[in-house]
Amino acid sequence: MTRPVFAAAAIAATLALAAPAAAECLTDADLTRGIVARFENGDTTLMRRMNDGYLTIREEYSDGSTPMLFRAHRGIYFVEEGEAATGGGFAPGSELQVIFKTDPALLPDPLPGITWEGPTTNVFADGATRDETVTIRYSDAPPLDLSGCSYEAVRAHIRYDWGDEGGMELSYLYLPEVTTAVITSNHFDGEPPNTTIPVALERYSK
Repeated sequence: MTRPVFAAAAIAATLALAAPAAAECLTDADLTRGIVARFENGDTTLMRRMNDGYLTIREEYSDGSTPMLFRAHRGIYFVEEGEAATGGGFAPGSELQVIFKTDPALLPDPLPGITWEGPTTNVFADGATRDETVTIRYSDAPPLDLSGCSYEAVRAHIRYDWGDEGGMELSYLYLPEVTTAVITSNHFDGEPPNTTIPVALERYSK
């Protein structure tokens, strides 16, 4: 006996409703409202693009450490950092400015095989300064699969060198479709790497 066509159609419709919705993947446009990266250890990073084209990046830590605030171009070229104040902005006395000799907006887009190196000056809240050399090496990375989406990725290895004071190294995955980056490791000279594993990338909902 042939099954009625309308019954088959009803079953197909029911299955379609029951199936999980396809993920709506993030793009550069979502930075206007904000994008949240979540990490395996419970840390979160909120990234938003401001009117001047820079991103504000607020890191919150699951261990209760003071949240940190950053400003960066494309999530890679950092120009300010400090403790995040409760009401927004930087906590007084905590801000560090990074002065580039070239406008960060004109620095190279993150593309595999490119290396950028240049001098910067750190300016602390009390007016003290420190010379710094920044080296950023971009290389291939596999796609980053987060929240049901697969994002093209470029690895960015950043070194901040302070001469006799040592330095710091960080690794990021830059996502061209979103035009920002998520951190994957960081460490000061002489210390073991602190690895961070991203597990979700979401639209900011508040």
